[in-house]
Amino acid sequence: MRDFERQDGRRAGRTQGAVLGVLLGAALGAGVALLMAPASGEETRTAIRHGAKRAVRRGERALDDLLDDAEYLARRYAARGIRRGRELVHRG
Repeated sequence: MRDFERQDGRRAGRTQGAVLGVLLGAALGAGVALLMAPASGEETRTAIRHGAKRAVRRGERALDDLLDDAEYLARRYAARGIRRGRELVHRG
């Protein structure tokens, strides 16, 4: 495997790790908030609802980043394949 392919793989892995980290952090934070904050049922439901909305927004941003990375890699490898194909055609 070439260095740039390893770098691309690590980049995608970091993005996936970030997505999982955000989701796990949001879930843990919500759980701790429920255990530590004495509040009424309505207050607790409101807090959960707001926390869930924040987690969804963070997850959407992380997913967008992941999709951007995937698109970048797909375009890069497609361009390389086209370039190599043209080289082969010109060689005969």
